[in-house]
Amino acid sequence: MPTYKGSSGTPVTMDPVDLDEVFDLAFNWAAQMTADTDTVIASTWTVPTGMLPGDGSTAIVRDGHTVTPAAPTNTTTATLVWLYSTALGTYDVQNTVETAGGRVWSRSASIVVTNK
Repeated sequence: MPTYKGSSGTPVTMDPVDLDEVFDLAFNWAAQMTADTDTVIASTWTVPTGMLPGDGSTAIVRDGHTVTPAAPTNTTTATLVWLYSTALGTYDVQNTVETAGGRVWSRSASIVVTNK
């Protein structure tokens, strides 16, 4: 699959998250979309083993509370995924979008999961 401008070879580094934390990761693609008058039509998240994306139906217990992380979503200019981890470690999560103009762009974030 070809990649075009807007692809990032260096992951965004986030602040460390706690093993019990459910958190969101979002990418704003507006600069690319405005510059090219294009829109996001599909978004795919690649999540490594040890970290899980929300699916909108699976309830989990974190820090004594039950939560149901929402499924990944996107608009025409932004993408969002809710994540939680099952193990300590460093995880690279990738988001690949397809646009109405036929472009494919990818971004990733490096997430460190710790016991705070």
